[in-house]
Amino acid sequence: MGRAKKTAPARFPAFQAAFVELMGDMTIQEFADKLGMSRATVGFYSAGQRIPDALGIKTIAEKCGVSADWLLGLSSNKTTDADLKGVCTYTGLSENAIKNILQIMEEKKCRTADISPGCALDMIIGDREFASFIRASADFVGRGSRDPYNGEFDEVNDALLNVEEFLREQFHFDFYVACGTEVRDRLKGNAVDIISGILDNVYYDNELKKRKPTEERLLGEVQRDFGRFEQEIFQAIKMRK
Repeated sequence: MGRAKKTAPARFPAFQAAFVELMGDMTIQEFADKLGMSRATVGFYSAGQRIPDALGIKTIAEKCGVSADWLLGLSSNKTTDADLKGVCTYTGLSENAIKNILQIMEEKKCRTADISPGCALDMIIGDREFASFIRASADFVGRGSRDPYNGEFDEVNDALLNVEEFLREQFHFDFYVACGTEVRDRLKGNAVDIISGILDNVYYDNELKKRKPTEERLLGEVQRDFGRFEQEIFQAIKMRK
């Protein structure tokens, strides 16, 4: 009985991953038709068994509307849009993040709101506490159930070295489930408290802006009244003379 043939590793994993991502739900034949290549060639590329030459990379990039650098794993920016690529490089944000921001900035005012989503986004990001919110969010997402109670777990773990393996494993499980959940809730609560404060700041700032025309109108009325009062006083003094 012969041995099963081992699958050879991809010759260029970065290209293979990008190529398979571009193919998506299409069949090999459908993708081959789109690229103007043979079914066999596309099959080899998707299996990681062959690597296209420079002309093949150019063809794939142009047909799929992606950058050659992304195909080769030299860049995380898939777009060929120089402006978008520049923004991604400058900010360090992904294309999806930039596109979401642009979409929000282009949206008009909602029927139920007196400011546009773009204006709200600008006010939220511009708030002095926004950086604290992002740090708190990173703390929550990055730590999860790890490092509960700042290293106290390590001390407990050291004390359990002489305990039976079954009990030690059970303790580990219970500790991470109970304490890990508590840590996650606490970290999430920190982020929620900060964004709640930011929303309050944005709300009150917007309310003040809405009241500004009214304040200016009242100030104008006071100034006019004071001007009339000055004239009346001047006339009264004049009559006494």
